[in-house]
Amino acid sequence: MRSLLAVVLTMLGMMASSLLGPMAVVLLMGRESILARSLMGLGSTVVALGLVWLVRRYLYRRPWSGLRLTWSWRAAGLGLLAGFCAIGAANGLSLLLGVATYQPLDVPPDLLVYLPVAMFAQIVLLQAFPEELWWRGHLHDVLSERHRMWTVLAVSAAGFGVLHLLSNGGQTGVAEHLLYALSATGLGFLAAAARQRTGTVWAAVGVHAGFHLANGFVGTSPVVYGVQLVLMFCLSAVLGLVLVSRRHEAVADLR
Repeated sequence: MRSLLAVVLTMLGMMASSLLGPMAVVLLMGRESILARSLMGLGSTVVALGLVWLVRRYLYRRPWSGLRLTWSWRAAGLGLLAGFCAIGAANGLSLLLGVATYQPLDVPPDLLVYLPVAMFAQIVLLQAFPEELWWRGHLHDVLSERHRMWTVLAVSAAGFGVLHLLSNGGQTGVAEHLLYALSATGLGFLAAAARQRTGTVWAAVGVHAGFHLANGFVGTSPVVYGVQLVLMFCLSAVLGLVLVSRRHEAVADLR
């Protein structure tokens, strides 16, 4: 029961982080300018850090070090590569199988100079860091106190997937909503596996960012979306298993 409550609290915390910070910016500045969109990402990160600190300080009495926030270029790079390869390969296979069509990244020429900042704000600050701070930082640490590794990975991934039943990712109908949640479960498992192997949450952030980058640079428009979602799940899960199976390989070298 305690583990279930921890998952539910993580879901609520993630939703609060995704809504409160960006909402404050939208009320003050709107959402049309690049500055506003960047500040929305910053707001989400700040709220996530504050809420996680409160939860760990007063509810769980867990040390901040348990989040495993020590920076590692190699771990972040490994996660970024894993996320990009899994989703990029799934999108590429979808194109080859004819279940999706290519959708190039469309950026107005006058905005190209701002693209790196905008992508960092929208991908890392708004989504990857706050979400992984909750799931592969806080929840992973809480679950690891009571459960074995495979249980931690499974619960973290499944909870992340269930929450995405509420997301709108272009899916229609009950079947596609379920498959969308399944694909998110695969992404969650890959992120959890990367965090488990490297010992740092930045690997999970990298996986999450790699997912969004792949969808941007190997963009697709679905034809048979369900097949593409299944491919995303399968490739993410397989790559996650590969990472976990090699977890004993000099974790310290990745730090």
